[in-house]
Amino acid sequence: MTDELRTLLGTQTYNRADVAYHIGVLKEFLEYLFFTEHVSSPNQDTIASFAQKKEYGEQDTFFLERLPESFFKVFSQESFYKKLEQLADEAKNLPTLSLVVPVVLKPKQISEIGTWAREKILDNILLDIDVDPTISAGCQIVWNDILYDFGLNRQIKNHQTEIENTVHNFMHAIDNGK
Repeated sequence: MTDELRTLLGTQTYNRADVAYHIGVLKEFLEYLFFTEHVSSPNQDTIASFAQKKEYGEQDTFFLERLPESFFKVFSQESFYKKLEQLADEAKNLPTLSLVVPVVLKPKQISEIGTWAREKILDNILLDIDVDPTISAGCQIVWNDILYDFGLNRQIKNHQTEIENTVHNFMHAIDNGK
Protein backbone atom coordinates (compact mmCIF):
# COMPACT_ATOMS: atom_id res chain seq x y z
CA MET A 1 0.00 0.00 0.00
CA THR A 2 1.38 3.40 -0.94
CA ASP A 3 2.00 6.06 1.68
CA GLU A 4 -0.62 8.25 0.02
CA LEU A 5 -3.35 5.62 0.40
CA ARG A 6 -2.25 4.88 3.97
CA THR A 7 -2.54 8.61 4.74
CA LEU A 8 -5.95 8.81 3.07
CA LEU A 9 -7.22 5.85 5.10
CA GLY A 10 -5.94 7.48 8.27
CA THR A 11 -8.36 10.39 7.86
CA GLN A 12 -11.50 8.71 9.19
CA THR A 13 -11.97 6.85 5.89
CA TYR A 14 -13.28 3.40 6.77
CA ASN A 15 -15.55 2.25 3.98
CA ARG A 16 -15.41 1.99 0.19
CA ALA A 17 -17.96 4.75 -0.28
CA ASP A 18 -15.87 7.13 1.86
CA VAL A 19 -12.73 6.34 -0.14
CA ALA A 20 -14.48 7.17 -3.41
CA TYR A 21 -16.04 10.30 -1.94
CA HIS A 22 -12.77 11.54 -0.40
CA ILE A 23 -10.88 10.96 -3.65
CA GLY A 24 -13.58 13.07 -5.35
CA VAL A 25 -13.18 15.87 -2.78
CA LEU A 26 -9.42 15.67 -3.17
CA LYS A 27 -9.76 15.87 -6.97
CA GLU A 28 -11.89 19.01 -6.74
CA PHE A 29 -9.51 20.54 -4.23
CA LEU A 30 -6.47 19.84 -6.43
CA GLU A 31 -8.28 21.30 -9.44
CA TYR A 32 -8.99 24.38 -7.34
CA LEU A 33 -5.37 24.47 -6.22
CA PHE A 34 -3.86 24.08 -9.69
CA PHE A 35 -6.37 25.85 -11.94
CA THR A 36 -7.54 28.95 -10.11
CA GLU A 37 -5.75 32.18 -9.40
CA HIS A 38 -4.50 32.14 -5.85
CA VAL A 39 -1.54 30.91 -3.85
CA SER A 40 -1.29 27.29 -4.84
CA SER A 41 -0.23 25.76 -1.58
CA PRO A 42 -2.48 23.52 0.47
CA ASN A 43 -2.86 25.42 3.72
CA GLN A 44 -5.80 26.09 6.00
CA ASP A 45 -6.68 29.36 4.25
CA THR A 46 -6.72 27.68 0.83
CA ILE A 47 -8.82 24.82 2.20
CA ALA A 48 -11.27 27.26 3.83
CA SER A 49 -11.51 29.28 0.62
CA PHE A 50 -12.10 26.12 -1.41
CA ALA A 51 -14.73 24.81 1.01
CA GLN A 52 -16.63 28.10 0.96
CA LYS A 53 -16.50 28.48 -2.81
CA LYS A 54 -17.55 24.87 -3.49
CA GLU A 55 -19.99 24.79 -0.56
CA TYR A 56 -18.33 21.84 1.14
CA GLY A 57 -19.24 21.14 4.75
CA GLU A 58 -17.31 20.86 7.95
CA GLN A 59 -16.55 17.14 7.54
CA ASP A 60 -14.97 17.70 4.11
CA THR A 61 -12.92 20.62 5.40
CA PHE A 62 -11.83 18.48 8.34
CA PHE A 63 -10.81 15.68 5.96
CA LEU A 64 -8.61 18.02 3.88
CA GLU A 65 -7.11 19.70 6.94
CA ARG A 66 -6.05 16.33 8.36
CA LEU A 67 -3.95 15.52 5.29
CA PRO A 68 -0.33 16.46 6.03
CA GLU A 69 1.49 18.90 3.76
CA SER A 70 3.78 16.07 2.65
CA PHE A 71 0.74 14.25 1.24
CA PHE A 72 0.19 16.99 -1.34
CA LYS A 73 3.82 17.03 -2.53
CA VAL A 74 3.29 13.93 -4.69
CA PHE A 75 0.67 15.76 -6.78
CA SER A 76 1.57 18.07 -9.63
CA GLN A 77 -0.67 19.86 -12.08
CA GLU A 78 0.48 17.48 -14.82
CA SER A 79 0.09 14.23 -12.90
CA PHE A 80 -2.58 14.57 -10.24
CA TYR A 81 -5.40 13.00 -12.29
CA LYS A 82 -3.28 9.91 -12.93
CA LYS A 83 -2.16 9.77 -9.30
CA LEU A 84 -5.77 9.94 -8.07
CA GLU A 85 -6.74 7.18 -10.49
CA GLN A 86 -3.89 5.06 -9.10
CA LEU A 87 -5.14 5.69 -5.55
CA ALA A 88 -8.66 4.63 -6.54
CA ASP A 89 -7.37 1.48 -8.26
CA GLU A 90 -5.21 0.60 -5.27
CA ALA A 91 -8.16 1.08 -2.90
CA LYS A 92 -10.23 -1.36 -4.98
CA ASN A 93 -7.71 -4.09 -4.13
CA LEU A 94 -7.79 -3.59 -0.36
CA PRO A 95 -9.30 -6.35 1.75
CA THR A 96 -12.96 -5.81 2.56
CA LEU A 97 -15.10 -6.73 5.52
CA SER A 98 -18.71 -6.75 4.33
CA LEU A 99 -21.42 -5.93 6.86
CA VAL A 100 -25.16 -6.18 6.38
CA VAL A 101 -27.05 -4.36 9.11
CA PRO A 102 -30.77 -3.68 9.73
CA VAL A 103 -30.47 0.12 9.95
CA VAL A 104 -28.29 2.91 8.59
CA LEU A 105 -25.28 3.32 10.85
CA LYS A 106 -24.24 6.71 12.19
CA PRO A 107 -20.77 8.00 11.22
CA LYS A 108 -19.57 7.47 14.80
CA GLN A 109 -20.65 3.81 14.66
CA ILE A 110 -18.89 3.29 11.32
CA SER A 111 -15.77 4.90 12.78
CA GLU A 112 -15.89 2.60 15.82
CA ILE A 113 -16.38 -0.52 13.69
CA GLY A 114 -13.67 0.60 11.25
CA THR A 115 -11.20 1.32 14.05
CA TRP A 116 -11.92 -2.06 15.64
CA ALA A 117 -11.49 -3.87 12.30
CA ARG A 118 -8.15 -2.15 11.67
CA GLU A 119 -6.90 -2.99 15.14
CA LYS A 120 -8.15 -6.58 15.27
CA ILE A 121 -8.19 -7.82 11.66
CA LEU A 122 -5.98 -5.81 9.26
CA ASP A 123 -4.65 -2.26 9.38
CA ASN A 124 -5.69 -1.53 5.78
CA ILE A 125 -9.15 -3.11 5.78
CA LEU A 126 -12.16 -1.33 4.33
CA LEU A 127 -15.77 -1.82 5.28
CA ASP A 128 -18.53 -2.42 2.76
CA ILE A 129 -21.79 -1.71 4.56
CA ASP A 130 -25.26 -2.57 3.24
CA VAL A 131 -28.62 -2.11 4.92
CA ASP A 132 -31.20 -4.90 4.92
CA PRO A 133 -34.22 -4.16 7.11
CA THR A 134 -35.26 -7.84 7.02
CA ILE A 135 -32.47 -8.52 9.51
CA SER A 136 -34.55 -7.78 12.60
CA ALA A 137 -31.58 -7.54 14.96
CA GLY A 138 -27.88 -8.31 14.76
CA CYS A 139 -25.94 -8.35 11.51
CA GLN A 140 -24.35 -10.47 8.83
CA ILE A 141 -20.63 -10.38 8.14
CA VAL A 142 -18.77 -11.66 5.10
CA TRP A 143 -15.06 -12.22 5.56
CA ASN A 144 -12.84 -14.31 3.28
CA ASP A 145 -15.93 -15.36 1.31
CA ILE A 146 -17.59 -16.86 4.39
CA LEU A 147 -20.95 -15.57 5.64
CA TYR A 148 -21.36 -15.22 9.39
CA ASP A 149 -25.02 -14.61 10.20
CA PHE A 150 -25.59 -13.04 13.62
CA GLY A 151 -29.12 -11.90 12.81
CA LEU A 152 -31.95 -12.69 15.21
CA ASN A 153 -33.89 -14.59 12.53
CA ARG A 154 -30.94 -16.93 12.00
CA GLN A 155 -30.49 -17.48 15.74
CA ILE A 156 -34.18 -18.33 16.13
CA LYS A 157 -33.95 -20.76 13.22
CA ASN A 158 -30.80 -22.36 14.71
CA HIS A 159 -32.55 -22.87 18.06
CA GLN A 160 -36.07 -23.57 16.82
CA THR A 161 -36.41 -26.97 18.51
CA GLU A 162 -35.19 -25.58 21.84
CA ILE A 163 -37.63 -22.68 21.60
CA GLU A 164 -40.52 -24.96 20.68
CA ASN A 165 -39.72 -27.27 23.62
CA THR A 166 -39.52 -24.34 26.02
CA VAL A 167 -42.86 -22.96 24.82
CA HIS A 168 -44.42 -26.43 25.02
CA ASN A 169 -43.10 -26.94 28.58
CA PHE A 170 -44.33 -23.49 29.58
CA MET A 171 -47.80 -24.19 28.13
CA HIS A 172 -47.86 -27.56 29.89
CA ALA A 173 -46.91 -25.92 33.20
CA ILE A 174 -49.68 -23.33 32.77
CA ASP A 175 -52.24 -26.06 31.98
CA ASN A 176 -51.20 -28.03 35.08
CA GLY A 177 -51.46 -24.91 37.22
CA LYS A 178 -55.19 -24.54 36.54
